[in-house]
Order: sequence, then C-alpha cells, then structure tokens
Amino acid sequence: MAAMERHERLAWARATLSAYPSASEAARAMGMAVPTYAGHENGSRGITSDAARRYADFYKVSAEWLLYGRGEPRAGIPGPDRAEDRAPVRGRAEPLPPDTDLSKAEDLPHFKGFGGPRNVPAYGTAVGGGDRDGDFRFNGQTIGYEPRPPGIQGRKDVYVLYVQNDSMDPKYEPGERLYVDPHRPPRPMDYVVVELQGDDGEPGKGFIKRLVRQTPTKVIVEQFNPRKEIEFDRQEIKSLHRVIPTDELLGI
Repeated sequence: MAAMERHERLAWARATLSAYPSASEAARAMGMAVPTYAGHENGSRGITSDAARRYADFYKVSAEWLLYGRGEPRAGIPGPDRAEDRAPVRGRAEPLPPDTDLSKAEDLPHFKGFGGPRNVPAYGTAVGGGDRDGDFRFNGQTIGYEPRPPGIQGRKDVYVLYVQNDSMDPKYEPGERLYVDPHRPPRPMDYVVVELQGDDGEPGKGFIKRLVRQTPTKVIVEQFNPRKEIEFDRQEIKSLHRVIPTDELLGI
C-alpha cells in the first residue's frame, strides 16, 4: 500500500498528536486563515516546504517525516505510514464513545483510515459573494478525488464540494469537505446544494443552505450567518442536491 501523502500526514499529526479537534481550531491557534489551513489538510491546496516546516514546529513533529514520510513523527511514536498502521481501521478500531461529536467526523482518525478507495470526485468552484450573489459557482473542473466512506460504497454520482464562505457557520466552516448526493431527494431540514440556471452558457450561482420547505413553485432555504431565509423560484433552479449527513457517511 502506498504511503500517505503530505496533507494526510498533516491531518494525522493534528488529529493524533495535538489538542485541536478540528482543522479550524488549529488554524486559529496558528493565526492562519481557516480556508488556507483546511485546504492544506484536505489536499485542495499544495503544501510548500516552508509551510510544512512551520506545521512541523507547531505540532512538534519531524519536518523530514511531515515533508517526505521518512522516519518517525516523534521519537518512539510510529507514524501512519508504517505497514502495521495502514490496515483498514474498520476491522480493528475501537468503537466510538457514545458522546463522540460526529459533526467533525472528517477530523477523526477513524474517518481517515477506512481504507476505501479515493474515487469521489471533488468539483472545483469559484468563490461567490453572499445572500443572492451565491456561495460559489462551479468551474467545470474536477480538482481531485476524496476517500469513499463506508456508508456510500455503492452509491453512484456522489461528489465533493469544499465550503467557500461562512454563511453556514457554525455548521460548516470555510474549507470543510461536503459529500453531495444528486439522486436522493432532500427533505426539510436537510442541507442542500442549490445551483441556479446560468446565462449564456456560464455556470449559475451556487448555494449551500438548509432546506426549509418546498411548494409547487418555490424552494425556501435558510442560512445561519447572518440568519435569514432565501426564496427561489423553481424555474430558476438547475439542480437541488442533498448534502449527505455524517452518520450516513459512516454507515451508522
């Protein structure tokens, strides 16, 4: 099995060797922009050697290990690239405690070690504005591939988006990874991706919101920051896709 990539070692170091349960908390502790650090962890941004050395100092790990996977993260602590640590976690992990916060499941070592294929496409987006200006626009590119959690092993056409702004904070913060199902119809209180019709062949505005209700002619959603409802005419909507909840991704 191939060794982990640089961004995966960074995520492992934070989740395993630090006191920061999420990428956003670690970014704030370092005085960094959350989207920048989160992009380094999820692989959507490349990590320069200088940045890797800064992270190595912060997490008190070997820069040689973080950069290239050589040696151990710390003396006497085997890293995740060791063969004995690369078996799928599914068959050997201890059960999660009943009070585990699954809202940040992508930050748990269990999530990173499922051993499933990295074949879920991540779609590129351009940052939008706010309110009716949209949260993003699709740019028509596949920018990478993310792991397939066990709960969606057989599901077709699932894709990943990265949150671009803070309109759904505290539920979703910039840089977070969302798995989206284009086939299962959303219900009220589901989180959704709304894509509007574009003009002259250009991509339409995109929104990540929570579905409030639907009528024969309207789709009403809400955002959290600032809290408000937004109403769309059905005829202006190109697609309405459901964000897959964490427990469904985990298969529980």
